[in-house]
Amino acid sequence: MADGLFEDLDGIEGPRDVQVREETTLEKLLKIERNLQSEIRTKWSPHFNSQNYTYRCDNGSKCYCDIYRRIEQELKGIDITEDELKGFIITNSNIERELFESIILGMYTGSLLQLFTERNRRQGKRTRFYINGDGSYFPFLFYCAKDIDDVFVDDFKGEGICSLVGSFGGKANNVIVRGEGNHLTSYVGSVKGRVKNVILLDAKGKDIATGIGVFNGDVDNVILLNCMALRDMAEACGVSGRVGNLIIINSNSPHITLSIGNSWGRVDNFLSVNGCVSQYASQYACEDSITHSNGYVGNAIFINLKKNTTSYFPHDIYASHGGILRNLITVSYDEDKLPQILAPTVMPDKIIIREDCRVFELTPQKYKTELYKTELMGDAAFQKYKRILQKNGLGEITELALAMENKTPEDVKTPEEVFSFADEISECYSKHNSLLRPDNMYFLTSRIKQVSWIVSESIRHAYEVNYRRLQRVIKKVIHAI
Repeated sequence: MADGLFEDLDGIEGPRDVQVREETTLEKLLKIERNLQSEIRTKWSPHFNSQNYTYRCDNGSKCYCDIYRRIEQELKGIDITEDELKGFIITNSNIERELFESIILGMYTGSLLQLFTERNRRQGKRTRFYINGDGSYFPFLFYCAKDIDDVFVDDFKGEGICSLVGSFGGKANNVIVRGEGNHLTSYVGSVKGRVKNVILLDAKGKDIATGIGVFNGDVDNVILLNCMALRDMAEACGVSGRVGNLIIINSNSPHITLSIGNSWGRVDNFLSVNGCVSQYASQYACEDSITHSNGYVGNAIFINLKKNTTSYFPHDIYASHGGILRNLITVSYDEDKLPQILAPTVMPDKIIIREDCRVFELTPQKYKTELYKTELMGDAAFQKYKRILQKNGLGEITELALAMENKTPEDVKTPEEVFSFADEISECYSKHNSLLRPDNMYFLTSRIKQVSWIVSESIRHAYEVNYRRLQRVIKKVIHAI
């Protein structure tokens, strides 16, 4: 009876092997990111608040290292190609996220780029990563990427793109951004970081390139071409750190770059071509100085300041509160002579060099009247100007930047052209940079003078305070008698 029931099933085949589709690398990257969002949020969100979400927080470095260790384990034995990394970025573009979620995703992309770079290094390869977003929105892209070679982020929008790259003891060769957003490349090479070149092309936003090389950071060149800062541009570069050359060409920002090299920091050269000076730079405001608080700037050169700005710098815009500005140079050329500005053969229409600018603060209300020791004009200033451009390579570097500045995004056919431009700048800079060059010796002697002045002023202030206290005590004793 039972046999008859199953006679019709004799023709059915046995079970087949089911082929499970293997998970792609992109799917794995997306899965890891989803897991990280929940795990990192649980662990790290209590350590962040609205004041330290970004830029200067030590928690950011610890959070990044945590993310990097996790993906290093998760992706062990899994190869990541450049196209797969680009695919992950494009897949996650143009999505609105809350701030902390965007920061985690940005750190994740930075970790992936670092992992990709380190794997290439083991094979003896240099990583030059280029990605074009075609106007895509991706805030905090490559945020906190600690140890990379070269990166060029082209035509992306969003806050904090490439911020804090090469920071917290990290390093990078070239960090290049062309895009739009606030805080683009801010704090690159900061907190004991080491970066060769930071380059912004046709960038637009608030506070772009601010705080580069701060807090014991070391950055060779910061170059901004055709950038529009809706607020500060390259503000506070080299504070408690070092920036070699800060070069800004065709700035449409309403503000001059101020407060660079502060707090025992250093900026060797600051050059502005076709830039602006703030109309409202106050007479005594510390933040409206080129450098202050025992900062040091070697040469500040302003070529063809915009006509709608002040023709002379206000009182306190040189160097205040113990800051030192070795040479303040203002140069004016006719528009048809601009191609000769860096290999000058024709006398400028106007050139003034003010040497050894410093304004030491004696009391909050009283300043020394001496703003600079000597002033050169005419041929003497012109000859010194040419020597300054030649001896430290500033002229060569800026000529390279001017050649690139005239090219629109369409003119730059390949990212290799931009990377080659950055390499030429590094080569030129290293050729002229020597620890024993006269500029560095002047810097050392200036530091000694700063320390000596601080010590002497502290002794004098202590003496005056104690003397006044003694007078008050004597008066009280006499009055009591």
